[in-house]
Amino acid sequence: MLSGCSKSIMLGRRFAEFNGAYFGGTLPKYEIYLCKHAARFLPQAYGQCLSRQKRILIRQSLSPKEMRETLVHEMIHIRTPHHGSKFQKECVRLRKLNAPLADWDTVPGYKPPSLTERNAQILIEDALVDKLPMRSIRRYLEQEFYRPISEIEQKIDLKRLFARMKKQRITELALVNRMKKQHKRLLEEQLMKLEAK
Repeated sequence: MLSGCSKSIMLGRRFAEFNGAYFGGTLPKYEIYLCKHAARFLPQAYGQCLSRQKRILIRQSLSPKEMRETLVHEMIHIRTPHHGSKFQKECVRLRKLNAPLADWDTVPGYKPPSLTERNAQILIEDALVDKLPMRSIRRYLEQEFYRPISEIEQKIDLKRLFARMKKQRITELALVNRMKKQHKRLLEEQLMKLEAK
């Protein structure tokens, strides 16, 4: 279970309906979750497609219309993970079928996230979850920010960001391991007290 998220049966049904109507039933089955916490998303994002987990996350605060539009947007990401020309062509195709798409989901349409270190970190974390190799992460950033990597690196020190993220990950793992050891020790102490009685 995802913290701050709940599975949506209604949107799961919509997924099956849209898959049949707009994708010829070719998309694999995904679970759809409504999420309260905005921290799961880029600041301007309404949803997120987690391909490896076969889940789509949608902001719970959206209107029903926005939820449907976001669901279709994220369904496109199942086939096309980035917002490049392939994604835009798919938006045009779906709009011709009268699929529920937001006004900004048209060519030139989608506005890329602002070029900030925080947005880069979120995108890199998503890429790492999807196990993209390091060379692909650079292309992924180019596609998501709609800018060449040279321009991105002028504004964001990616080497420093990668190093900081690696250090943060190692710290998090050490903390988790320490908590597991403490939890195990507490369980052993409780078990010894029970055995002593």
